[in-house]
Amino acid sequence: MLKKATLEQIAGLLKMDPAKFVEAATATEEKDIEVTKDLNVFTKTDLDTRDRNKYKEGKDAGEEKLVKDLKKKKGIDVDSDDLDKVVEAIEKKATDAAGANPDERLKEKDKEIDKYKTAATKAAEKAAKLELEKADAALDSKLLRHFPKERNSTISDEEYLTLIKSRVKFTDKDGKEVVSIDGKVMEKADTFEPIPLGDALKGYFAERKWVEEPAGSGGSGGTGGGGGRGGGNSNQGGVPKFGKMSDVTKYAQDNGINLQGSEGVALVKKAFADNPQLDSTK
Repeated sequence: MLKKATLEQIAGLLKMDPAKFVEAATATEEKDIEVTKDLNVFTKTDLDTRDRNKYKEGKDAGEEKLVKDLKKKKGIDVDSDDLDKVVEAIEKKATDAAGANPDERLKEKDKEIDKYKTAATKAAEKAAKLELEKADAALDSKLLRHFPKERNSTISDEEYLTLIKSRVKFTDKDGKEVVSIDGKVMEKADTFEPIPLGDALKGYFAERKWVEEPAGSGGSGGTGGGGGRGGGNSNQGGVPKFGKMSDVTKYAQDNGINLQGSEGVALVKKAFADNPQLDSTK
Protein backbone atom coordinates (compact mmCIF):
# COMPACT_ATOMS: atom_id res chain seq x y z
CA MET A 1 0.00 0.00 0.00
CA LEU A 2 1.28 3.48 -0.85
CA LYS A 3 2.10 5.88 1.96
CA LYS A 4 -0.47 8.55 2.76
CA ALA A 5 2.04 11.30 1.92
CA THR A 6 2.64 9.73 -1.51
CA LEU A 7 -1.10 9.52 -2.19
CA GLU A 8 -1.55 13.15 -1.16
CA GLN A 9 1.28 14.13 -3.51
CA ILE A 10 -0.41 12.25 -6.37
CA ALA A 11 -3.69 13.99 -5.53
CA GLY A 12 -1.95 17.34 -5.75
CA LEU A 13 -0.55 16.54 -9.19
CA LEU A 14 -4.03 15.45 -10.35
CA LYS A 15 -5.68 18.57 -8.87
CA MET A 16 -7.88 16.47 -6.59
CA ASP A 17 -8.96 16.84 -3.00
CA PRO A 18 -6.22 14.92 -1.06
CA ALA A 19 -8.61 13.63 1.59
CA LYS A 20 -11.09 12.24 -0.95
CA PHE A 21 -8.32 10.74 -3.06
CA VAL A 22 -6.71 9.01 -0.06
CA GLU A 23 -10.11 7.71 1.05
CA ALA A 24 -10.84 6.27 -2.42
CA ALA A 25 -7.35 4.83 -2.84
CA THR A 26 -7.38 3.05 0.53
CA ALA A 27 -10.97 1.81 0.46
CA THR A 28 -11.52 -1.93 0.49
CA GLU A 29 -14.44 -1.67 -1.90
CA GLU A 30 -14.57 0.04 -5.30
CA LYS A 31 -14.84 3.84 -5.17
CA ASP A 32 -15.46 6.36 -7.91
CA ILE A 33 -13.84 9.80 -7.96
CA GLU A 34 -14.19 12.57 -10.50
CA VAL A 35 -11.10 13.35 -12.58
CA THR A 36 -10.75 16.75 -14.24
CA LYS A 37 -11.28 16.15 -17.96
CA ASP A 38 -8.97 18.90 -19.18
CA LEU A 39 -6.08 17.91 -16.88
CA ASN A 40 -2.64 17.61 -18.43
CA VAL A 41 0.34 16.24 -16.52
CA PHE A 42 3.79 17.43 -17.59
CA THR A 43 7.26 16.52 -16.41
CA LYS A 44 9.79 19.32 -15.86
CA THR A 45 11.43 18.37 -19.16
CA ASP A 46 8.04 18.56 -20.93
CA LEU A 47 7.39 22.04 -19.51
CA ASP A 48 10.86 23.29 -20.39
CA THR A 49 10.46 22.02 -23.96
CA ARG A 50 7.00 23.56 -24.28
CA ASP A 51 8.19 26.93 -22.96
CA ARG A 52 11.21 26.94 -25.31
CA ASN A 53 8.96 26.14 -28.27
CA LYS A 54 6.49 28.90 -27.35
CA TYR A 55 9.31 31.39 -26.94
CA LYS A 56 10.82 30.45 -30.31
CA GLU A 57 7.39 30.58 -32.03
CA GLY A 58 6.70 34.03 -30.58
CA LYS A 59 10.16 35.35 -31.44
CA ASP A 60 10.06 33.94 -34.99
CA ALA A 61 6.54 35.32 -35.59
CA GLY A 62 7.57 38.77 -34.35
CA GLU A 63 10.67 38.88 -36.54
CA GLU A 64 8.75 37.53 -39.55
CA LYS A 65 6.13 40.29 -39.25
CA LEU A 66 8.82 42.94 -38.87
CA VAL A 67 10.60 41.73 -42.01
CA LYS A 68 7.37 41.53 -44.08
CA ASP A 69 6.36 45.05 -43.05
CA LEU A 70 9.85 46.31 -43.92
CA LYS A 71 9.78 44.64 -47.38
CA LYS A 72 6.35 46.08 -48.11
CA LYS A 73 7.25 49.60 -46.95
CA LYS A 74 10.52 49.71 -48.88
CA GLY A 75 9.24 47.96 -51.97
CA ILE A 76 11.78 45.17 -51.70
CA ASP A 77 11.17 42.02 -53.73
CA VAL A 78 13.34 39.41 -52.03
CA ASP A 79 12.36 35.75 -51.83
CA SER A 80 13.44 35.50 -48.20
CA ASP A 81 12.26 36.53 -44.74
CA ASP A 82 15.80 36.69 -43.39
CA LEU A 83 16.35 40.15 -41.89
CA ASP A 84 19.99 40.37 -42.95
CA LYS A 85 19.17 39.57 -46.59
CA VAL A 86 16.35 42.13 -46.63
CA VAL A 87 18.68 44.77 -45.16
CA GLU A 88 21.26 43.96 -47.87
CA ALA A 89 18.58 44.43 -50.55
CA ILE A 90 17.59 47.79 -49.07
CA GLU A 91 21.22 48.90 -49.00
CA LYS A 92 21.71 47.85 -52.61
CA LYS A 93 18.55 49.64 -53.71
CA ALA A 94 19.62 52.81 -51.91
CA THR A 95 23.14 52.62 -53.37
CA ASP A 96 21.80 52.08 -56.92
CA ALA A 97 19.44 55.04 -56.50
CA ALA A 98 22.25 57.25 -55.16
CA GLY A 99 24.68 56.42 -57.94
CA ALA A 100 28.42 56.07 -57.62
CA ASN A 101 28.73 58.91 -55.04
CA PRO A 102 26.51 58.41 -51.95
CA ASP A 103 24.61 61.55 -50.93
CA GLU A 104 22.38 62.59 -48.01
CA ARG A 105 19.60 60.36 -49.31
CA LEU A 106 21.87 57.32 -48.87
CA LYS A 107 22.79 58.43 -45.36
CA GLU A 108 19.10 58.65 -44.44
CA LYS A 109 18.64 55.09 -45.69
CA ASP A 110 21.48 53.96 -43.44
CA LYS A 111 19.81 55.61 -40.46
CA GLU A 112 16.53 53.93 -41.29
CA ILE A 113 18.21 50.52 -41.62
CA ASP A 114 19.87 51.00 -38.24
CA LYS A 115 16.50 51.88 -36.76
CA TYR A 116 14.96 48.61 -37.95
CA LYS A 117 17.96 46.63 -36.71
CA THR A 118 17.56 48.26 -33.30
CA ALA A 119 13.84 47.47 -33.30
CA ALA A 120 14.57 43.80 -34.05
CA THR A 121 17.16 43.64 -31.26
CA LYS A 122 14.78 45.24 -28.76
CA ALA A 123 12.02 42.79 -29.73
CA ALA A 124 14.35 39.85 -29.03
CA GLU A 125 15.51 41.39 -25.73
CA LYS A 126 11.91 41.97 -24.65
CA ALA A 127 11.01 38.35 -25.39
CA ALA A 128 14.03 37.14 -23.39
CA LYS A 129 13.10 39.42 -20.47
CA LEU A 130 9.55 38.08 -20.45
CA GLU A 131 10.92 34.54 -20.35
CA LEU A 132 13.10 35.40 -17.34
CA GLU A 133 10.17 37.03 -15.54
CA LYS A 134 8.01 33.99 -16.25
CA ALA A 135 10.71 31.64 -14.93
CA ASP A 136 11.09 33.76 -11.78
CA ALA A 137 7.33 33.73 -11.16
CA ALA A 138 7.27 29.95 -11.69
CA LEU A 139 10.04 29.50 -9.10
CA ASP A 140 8.14 31.69 -6.61
CA SER A 141 5.00 29.62 -7.14
CA LYS A 142 6.90 26.35 -6.77
CA LEU A 143 8.56 27.39 -3.50
CA LEU A 144 5.31 28.79 -2.06
CA ARG A 145 3.51 25.50 -2.76
CA HIS A 146 6.11 23.67 -0.66
CA PHE A 147 6.46 26.09 2.25
CA PRO A 148 5.70 24.30 5.55
CA LYS A 149 2.14 24.90 6.73
CA GLU A 150 3.41 25.50 10.26
CA ARG A 151 5.72 28.35 9.18
CA ASN A 152 5.81 31.36 11.46
CA SER A 153 3.27 33.98 10.35
CA THR A 154 5.40 36.81 11.79
CA ILE A 155 7.28 36.79 8.47
CA SER A 156 5.29 37.19 5.25
CA ASP A 157 5.63 34.74 2.36
CA GLU A 158 7.18 37.51 0.27
CA GLU A 159 9.87 37.94 2.94
CA TYR A 160 10.48 34.18 3.08
CA LEU A 161 10.94 34.15 -0.71
CA THR A 162 13.43 37.02 -0.49
CA LEU A 163 15.38 35.16 2.19
CA ILE A 164 15.65 31.75 0.54
CA LYS A 165 15.03 32.01 -3.22
CA SER A 166 18.66 32.67 -4.09
CA ARG A 167 19.77 29.86 -1.76
CA VAL A 168 17.77 27.07 -3.45
CA LYS A 169 19.05 25.41 -6.63
CA PHE A 170 17.64 22.53 -8.69
CA THR A 171 19.49 19.91 -10.74
CA ASP A 172 18.54 16.63 -12.36
CA LYS A 173 19.93 13.24 -11.37
CA ASP A 174 18.74 10.12 -13.21
CA GLY A 175 15.47 11.86 -14.04
CA LYS A 176 14.88 12.95 -10.44
CA GLU A 177 14.89 16.52 -9.19
CA VAL A 178 17.72 17.22 -6.75
CA VAL A 179 17.43 20.16 -4.35
CA SER A 180 20.46 22.04 -3.01
CA ILE A 181 20.24 24.70 -0.30
CA ASP A 182 23.21 26.94 0.42
CA GLY A 183 25.28 24.67 -1.84
CA LYS A 184 24.43 21.53 0.16
CA VAL A 185 22.70 18.69 -1.70
CA MET A 186 19.54 17.59 0.10
CA GLU A 187 19.73 13.77 0.10
CA LYS A 188 19.15 10.89 2.50
CA ALA A 189 22.27 9.90 4.42
CA ASP A 190 21.72 6.16 4.05
CA THR A 191 20.48 5.83 0.45
CA PHE A 192 21.71 9.12 -1.07
CA GLU A 193 18.24 9.47 -2.57
CA PRO A 194 17.17 13.10 -3.19
CA ILE A 195 15.02 14.62 -0.46
CA PRO A 196 11.77 16.12 -1.88
CA LEU A 197 11.58 19.92 -1.98
CA GLY A 198 8.81 20.05 0.64
CA ASP A 199 10.81 18.00 3.15
CA ALA A 200 14.01 19.95 2.41
CA LEU A 201 12.27 23.28 3.02
CA LYS A 202 10.60 21.96 6.16
CA GLY A 203 13.99 21.05 7.61
CA TYR A 204 15.50 24.37 6.53
CA PHE A 205 12.67 26.33 8.17
CA ALA A 206 13.04 24.29 11.36
CA GLU A 207 16.80 24.92 11.53
CA ARG A 208 16.20 28.66 11.44
CA LYS A 209 13.27 28.56 13.88
CA TRP A 210 10.87 29.80 11.22
CA VAL A 211 8.14 27.41 12.38
CA GLU A 212 5.51 27.95 15.06
CA GLU A 213 6.20 26.30 18.43
CA PRO A 214 3.66 23.58 19.30
CA ALA A 215 0.84 24.85 21.51
CA GLY A 216 1.71 24.54 25.20
CA SER A 217 5.46 24.22 24.63
CA GLY A 218 6.02 27.59 26.30
CA GLY A 219 9.20 29.60 26.28
CA SER A 220 12.26 29.83 28.38
CA GLY A 221 10.84 32.62 30.53
CA GLY A 222 13.45 35.05 31.76
CA THR A 223 15.49 35.72 28.67
CA GLY A 224 16.30 39.27 29.68
CA GLY A 225 14.83 42.52 28.55
CA GLY A 226 16.90 43.62 25.58
CA GLY A 227 17.09 40.48 23.42
CA GLY A 228 19.24 41.23 20.43
CA ARG A 229 18.96 44.99 20.81
CA GLY A 230 21.23 45.50 23.80
CA GLY A 231 24.05 48.02 23.63
CA GLY A 232 26.72 45.37 23.06
CA ASN A 233 24.91 43.90 20.04
CA SER A 234 24.33 47.02 18.02
CA ASN A 235 26.35 48.18 15.06
CA GLN A 236 27.66 51.64 15.90
CA GLY A 237 25.67 54.28 14.01
CA GLY A 238 23.67 51.71 12.04
CA VAL A 239 20.97 49.07 12.32
CA PRO A 240 21.29 46.99 15.52
CA LYS A 241 21.85 43.23 15.56
CA PHE A 242 18.53 41.67 16.56
CA GLY A 243 17.99 38.64 18.74
CA LYS A 244 14.33 38.00 18.03
CA MET A 245 11.72 38.94 15.42
CA SER A 246 9.73 41.15 17.79
CA ASP A 247 12.81 43.40 18.06
CA VAL A 248 12.85 43.75 14.26
CA THR A 249 9.14 44.66 14.28
CA LYS A 250 9.60 47.24 17.04
CA TYR A 251 12.61 48.77 15.28
CA ALA A 252 10.57 49.06 12.07
CA GLN A 253 7.65 50.72 13.94
CA ASP A 254 9.96 53.14 15.77
CA ASN A 255 11.63 54.15 12.51
CA GLY A 256 8.52 54.29 10.30
CA ILE A 257 9.54 51.31 8.18
CA ASN A 258 6.86 49.21 6.45
CA LEU A 259 7.90 45.56 6.78
CA GLN A 260 5.88 44.75 3.65
CA GLY A 261 7.79 47.30 1.58
CA SER A 262 11.20 46.96 -0.04
CA GLU A 263 12.96 48.69 2.88
CA GLY A 264 11.24 46.38 5.36
CA VAL A 265 12.13 43.26 3.38
CA ALA A 266 15.75 44.43 3.23
CA LEU A 267 15.69 45.00 7.01
CA VAL A 268 14.44 41.46 7.70
CA LYS A 269 16.96 39.98 5.26
CA LYS A 270 19.81 41.86 6.98
CA ALA A 271 18.58 40.79 10.43
CA PHE A 272 18.83 37.10 9.50
CA ALA A 273 22.15 37.65 7.72
CA ASP A 274 23.60 39.32 10.83
CA ASN A 275 22.16 36.66 13.14
CA PRO A 276 21.23 33.34 11.45
CA GLN A 277 19.96 32.10 14.84
CA LEU A 278 17.49 34.97 15.16
CA ASP A 279 14.39 33.65 16.95
CA SER A 280 11.43 34.32 14.66
CA THR A 281 8.93 32.84 17.15
CA LYS A 282 9.23 35.69 19.66
